[in-house]
Amino acid sequence: MPAATASIISESRGLVVNVTGVLTADGVAAVWPVLDKIAAAAGDVLVRAGEVTACDSTGAVFLRELERVTVSGGRRFQLDGLRAEFARTLELFPLDAIVPPPPTPRRQPGLIVTVGEKTCEIVADLRNQVVFLGQLTVALWQVLRRPRQLHWKKILQIFHTAAVDGLPIVGLISLLTGLIISSQSVGPLRAYGADIHVIYLVALIMFRELGPIMTAILVAGRTGSAFAAEIGTMKVNEELDALKTMGLDPVRFLVVERVIAGCWALPLLTVYAMLLGVGASFIVMLSGGYSLPALYAELTDYCTVSDVVEGLLKACFFGVLVTGVGCLRGIQTRAGAAAVGAATTRAVVSSIVLIIASDCVFTLISTTLRDAASLPF
Repeated sequence: MPAATASIISESRGLVVNVTGVLTADGVAAVWPVLDKIAAAAGDVLVRAGEVTACDSTGAVFLRELERVTVSGGRRFQLDGLRAEFARTLELFPLDAIVPPPPTPRRQPGLIVTVGEKTCEIVADLRNQVVFLGQLTVALWQVLRRPRQLHWKKILQIFHTAAVDGLPIVGLISLLTGLIISSQSVGPLRAYGADIHVIYLVALIMFRELGPIMTAILVAGRTGSAFAAEIGTMKVNEELDALKTMGLDPVRFLVVERVIAGCWALPLLTVYAMLLGVGASFIVMLSGGYSLPALYAELTDYCTVSDVVEGLLKACFFGVLVTGVGCLRGIQTRAGAAAVGAATTRAVVSSIVLIIASDCVFTLISTTLRDAASLPF
């Protein structure tokens, strides 16, 4: 038995649908998509069914659905040429009985299901981060063995964007932070006659903690989000797929140079932030009547090289972390323009959370080693 077919012909008076073949369960499945075309079109509909060789209840429902779609759009429907025996079957299915099925109510997931889904998402994201870390490590090892493979001009461009263009905002935030901490600390310490120690307090905070942390967060908001948006746009435009088709590794081609530039830029910005933060405390104390030699002696007597080195080690790690997370979120971008914005948001949020968490680990390790007096510097 021939399969069912349905062809649409546009005429001046409307649409003509020629239905032929067997209108049974198998045949109707082949012609059912014609309903969407008729619903989207305009004009009256004439169905010519003279060449229908078989029609059961499924075929009758299909014809009634054709009529319902046409009438619901304010158009006229006409069925022509259907055999008498098939017409009797069609009469068993009146038009008002053919209604779309009601939407299935969506059941809200319970607390356990929600917690389980979120836990699975977190575990999957951690797995993706570990896999990405392995891919990045392999790519870095390959370029360290063959430094000529690196695009140094591209690295310098990224370094300029991350470091040089970030000097104004990092300097402003560091200067204001040093001024605020110094101004708020002078009063309480003066009550104990120790207000000169404000220099040591601000220097210790800026060298060990606030210098690298503030700089890393600012770089995450500026550079990390930019990396996520840039690579995310490439993912949406299928440029990453094109790289894979050409046999190029996206991690090696897009991520390595950005990570290297970030590892250089963030320590230099951190030193800049340290100097401005401590310089702000000098301004506050000089305005309070202290001499510059006394303040300098206070700084050099209590602060050591180990404090600065600890902050720079954090900055190097944060540089790799911020740029790596930004590139990872860009690679994980899904389809759609809104996905690029979501990837950018995830990059900044993930970077800030990981910066604070890793700083806690750094602080715990350094405090333990310092208490044991086993630091190598």
